[in-house]
Amino acid sequence: MTASDANTPELLTTADGMPLKQALFAAQARNKRRAFMLVLPLLAFILITFVAPIGQLLLKSSKNTGFVVTEDFSTNIKTPI
Repeated sequence: MTASDANTPELLTTADGMPLKQALFAAQARNKRRAFMLVLPLLAFILITFVAPIGQLLLKSSKNTGFVVTEDFSTNIKTPI
């Protein structure tokens, strides 16, 4: 045993021989994907029931032609504002 052998750290591996750091990274990535997939239905529900109606309301309020043209109902004359 030489001095250089004592200074080199041993690479930790899992039972199947994969480096421990790589196995931990893969496990964390898998857990993050799984957590996101569990939250995805709730996120879709919130978007459909809250965000979409608010967006439609904002769209309709900005594209309302009644605010651009006024109509005199007695003479049926349309006057742009």
